[in-house]
Amino acid sequence: MKAILALPFRGEPEWIAAVDCVRHAAPDDEIAHGMQDDLLRRALQDIAGGMPGTDAQAVAQRVLEVFSIEFSRWCV
Repeated sequence: MKAILALPFRGEPEWIAAVDCVRHAAPDDEIAHGMQDDLLRRALQDIAGGMPGTDAQAVAQRVLEVFSIEFSRWCV
């Protein structure tokens, strides 16, 4: 499931798919949390890089959906 984050994201459908991957991984807290971290990092890097041809606000809104996915987040 984590492999989708290695693909080039060309638009909103890829970001939706990445959020869906985290959702499907939710039964395994550790994997889902790691995928969430990777997705957030990737989104911030892409937004900081300018994301030519992509609506950065739409991407941010999609990626923030990961916080509505229920799984245990073991943060201290």
